[in-house]
Amino acid sequence: VWCKATDHMREQIEQVRALEAKGLTYTIEDGVYFDTAKFPDYGKMARLDVEGQQAGARVEVVAGTRNPTDFALWKFSPQGQKRQLEWDSPWGSGRPGWHIECSAMAMKYLGERIDVHCGGVDHVKVHHTNEIAQAEGITGKSPWVRWWLHGEFLVLEAEKMAKSEGNFITLNVVEEMGFDPLSYRYFLLNAHYRKQLTFTWEALEGAAKGYQRLRNAVVELKAQGAPGAPSARHMNAFVEAVEDDLNMPKAVAALWGALRSGQL
Repeated sequence: VWCKATDHMREQIEQVRALEAKGLTYTIEDGVYFDTAKFPDYGKMARLDVEGQQAGARVEVVAGTRNPTDFALWKFSPQGQKRQLEWDSPWGSGRPGWHIECSAMAMKYLGERIDVHCGGVDHVKVHHTNEIAQAEGITGKSPWVRWWLHGEFLVLEAEKMAKSEGNFITLNVVEEMGFDPLSYRYFLLNAHYRKQLTFTWEALEGAAKGYQRLRNAVVELKAQGAPGAPSARHMNAFVEAVEDDLNMPKAVAALWGALRSGQL
C-alpha cells in the first residue's frame, strides 16, 4: 500500500479527537497539543529523561506549551492567512502535526498493533517516540510495535549524508562514475543496519567486484542446466562465494551453514 497523508485527513482528525476524548490533549493559541505529562510511558523506547529534559533540547519549544516534550497534533492556520495546505477540522482551519499522519495511516492499514516498524535512527527520540504515545494513548495497548528496526546513517568521512548540508551523493552520480546501482545496493548490504557505513569510491569499487563475482557464481550454476536443485558441490561453491564477499553477521553465517549441511 502506497498511501499519502493528504488522502487520510479524516483518519488523522479522528485520532486527534480520540486523544482529546482520552484527556491527553490541550489547546493553545497555536494549536492542539499532546500532553506528555499525562502519558506515563512517554519516552520509554528512547530512554528519555523526561523530567530532566531541557526546553528546546529536542525541538523548538512553542510558547504556551506545558512541557518541553509536548508536540502538536493539529496546527491552526494563522489569522488572516491562506495556506497552500490546510483543512477544516473541529478546532478550525489548519493542518495536522508531523507525527499524527504516520500513526493514523499505519493503524488504518495494519491494525492497532504492528509487528515491525522501520526508520532512521534519528527518528528514535522524537518522531517514533511521539508515534508510540499517540497509538498507545488511543488504544491503551502496549507495546504498539513489537520490533523496531532503526537504520544507522550512511556517512562521508564520519559526517552524516544530508541534503541540507550539501554533502550527499545521488544515484545519478554513482551511475555517471560507471557503477551499476545494484553494486551500490550490494555495498549497503555489507554493513549491519545498526552500524554506520562510511561511503568511499574505493569501498564501492570493492563492492562492485564482489557483486560481479556473486553474479558469476549464479550464472555458473544456471549454466549447468540442472532442472532441479543444484548439486551439493555447486551449492557449496555458491555459498563460499557469498561468504567471501560479505562480512555477514553470525546469524546469517549460521543460515548458510545449515544450507550447506542440508538441514534446510
